[in-house]
Amino acid sequence: MIIELHLCGPKGAGMREEFSRAVALLQFDNEMLIEAMLKAGHAVPDTVDGLRVNYQPATAAEARTGRVQLRGMGSMVETGTWACGDASAYEAAVQRVKHGRLDAKAYAVDYPSQDGGLCHAVYQVDGRVIDPVSRHLRRTGMRNPWENMG
Repeated sequence: MIIELHLCGPKGAGMREEFSRAVALLQFDNEMLIEAMLKAGHAVPDTVDGLRVNYQPATAAEARTGRVQLRGMGSMVETGTWACGDASAYEAAVQRVKHGRLDAKAYAVDYPSQDGGLCHAVYQVDGRVIDPVSRHLRRTGMRNPWENMG
């Protein structure tokens, strides 16, 4: 199912809350798929890296348009790409369904080092905040494409 929302919340706290709710819906969608996959005996990787898809964040120009695409596990595999909301919603869902960590929750935060109202998705589990993008950048040695976007 593809849902297109045209939201009008203000930049800042309003936009961050709306993005958090969208990521939570994506997490719920992933949870249903992961539960079905596990019941059918399929392997479910713990992290987005295990899906063998490529990190592809929005460009600075795309981020400033106010258009965001969020992809569930199936769409990530189909397109071969992921971004912060996709990964956070997927990994939080894996933690809840596969590992029984019911406190796992994906949500949006203000992007560090940005004053332009940009949001970034992370997730929390067992009291720790996990950022799949930061982990991926450290693992691969990639430069952070969001630095100095001002």
